[in-house]
Parts: sequence; C-alpha cells; structure tokens
Amino acid sequence: DHRGRCRTRTYASSVVTVPRHIVCVTGAVRDPAGRILRVRNDRGWEMPGGQVEVGEAPREALRREVKEEAGCDIEVGRLFGVYSNVTLGLLILAFECSFVGGRVRAGMECTDAGWYEADEAAKLAGAGPAADRIRDSVAASSAVIFRSYERDASGSFIAVRDVPSARGTGSRGSTDRNHRHD
Repeated sequence: DHRGRCRTRTYASSVVTVPRHIVCVTGAVRDPAGRILRVRNDRGWEMPGGQVEVGEAPREALRREVKEEAGCDIEVGRLFGVYSNVTLGLLILAFECSFVGGRVRAGMECTDAGWYEADEAAKLAGAGPAADRIRDSVAASSAVIFRSYERDASGSFIAVRDVPSARGTGSRGSTDRNHRHD
C-alpha cells in the first residue's frame, strides 16, 4: 500500500503515480581510539543522523545532524551502506566518519551521546535495522552493503532483498540479512 507515499503527476496525456521517499543519512563516527559514537533518542541507541533537507547534499546533512545530535564536528568518508525501509518510504545512506573536534554531548532530539567499543555499540542496538547498520559499519568490507526492510504483520522488521545480487540470484521477497550489492 503506497497511500501517502505517492503523488500523482500528469505528463502530456497520461497520469503517472510517482513514489515519494525520504532520504536520510547516518554515520559511523569513530574517534582516534576506534570507538563508535552513539546517540540515544526515542527509538533507542543509534548512530547519529537524520533527514536530508531540500537543497542539502547528503554529506552536508550528515555533518549538520551529527553537530545537532552529538555536538561534535566530523569528516564524512566512504559510503558503506544503503538501507531501504519500504514500509515507511525511507532511503538511508550510511557513511564512515572521523571525529574532528568538539565536545560530545546529547543535543537536539537526544537524551544521551557517547563513545562505545564496537561490540558494546552492537549490544546497545539490539536487533533490527539499527543493529544491522552498526554491524555493517564494523565489517571488514570495501563493498557497499544494501539491505531492504519492511514490517511484517506483527510490526517487526524483516529483511527483504529487492535487487539481484552480484551473482544474479536475488528475487523480491526472499529474506537475506547479509546481501552485499557491489
């Protein structure tokens, strides 16, 4: 069901339904000791990030979001993951980042912020998409990871693959929590 996430446009003599998605960014921010920055908000512990505003580049949006949520400055590096929440119409771009300066503190929309070792950061995330992103951020891979999620009848997220893998074996609806798309 795409109600609320699509709009109708008329081109020449045909009517086309155009899907609307919200583009978001998140960052695996590391300090010189290799610890990962985590923020706590109403969804739990996550890597900092948020929505890309109109007219804003993704890397610029990530720098702004980290400053707002955790009070620090970062250098945005390589894209390591693309995550699609098909239920909510979210497309999340995940980047590796380096801490540049500032004092880490809970900022807007957050109740806590701090540095955590990778295994501790993964435990804070629990299960689901946020946990997958933190695990993907510490995986030793140069490939960009793609994951797609939708909610099942119980409201839990399930992973679905909606693009073929590099081997051409993927099909919509198959579960695959470890899909890498090069």
